[in-house]
This record gives sequence, C-alpha cells and structure tokens, in this order.
Amino acid sequence: MNIEEYYIKALNTVADVTGITVEDIKGKCRLRYLVDARCMVIMLLLGKGFTTKEISAQVGVSRRWIQMVIKSFRDRILYSCDDKLRSNWEESAKQLLSN
Repeated sequence: MNIEEYYIKALNTVADVTGITVEDIKGKCRLRYLVDARCMVIMLLLGKGFTTKEISAQVGVSRRWIQMVIKSFRDRILYSCDDKLRSNWEESAKQLLSN
C-alpha cells in the first residue's frame, strides 16, 4: 500500500474514532483536539514505516513539525488534559491494524 492510500485510510480511521471530520483534521485550525488528531495520523504513518520526508510531502507540513510530533507524542498521550486522547489513539491504531 502506498502512502496516499494509507494516509486516506489513517485519516478516515482517526475521523471515525474521534468523531472529527476529515476536513477538520486536514485543516489548519490549532485547537488542541484537532492537533491531537493530526498527530495521531502522523504517528500512524510513522508506525507503518513511512519516512518523515514522505509524510511531510503527503500531509503538507514541515519535516521539523513531524520531528516535534515524534518527540512529544508519548508525553502528549500520558499528560494530556483530554482523557479520551489515549483511548482514541489505541482504538485508531487497533482499527487500522485490523483492516
């Protein structure tokens, strides 16, 4: 599966789990829950083995931002004010792996 197909699959999975529209996830709004959803999509792509360069080109963000996501995602899940972030992340990863 190429990155475009997997990106769409990851977007749809995160959208289904979180209840956020794909358009909102892909948007530029910086509300915490939207940024969290974008981070989940990026981490799902990284987990599939795509490089930061490939992800950057597909998602339309800088490689620097992706590096920041990689460094902060674990802490973001552990210490987030949003109790659902961890369960949404686990459910998204589980659903994407099962498909």
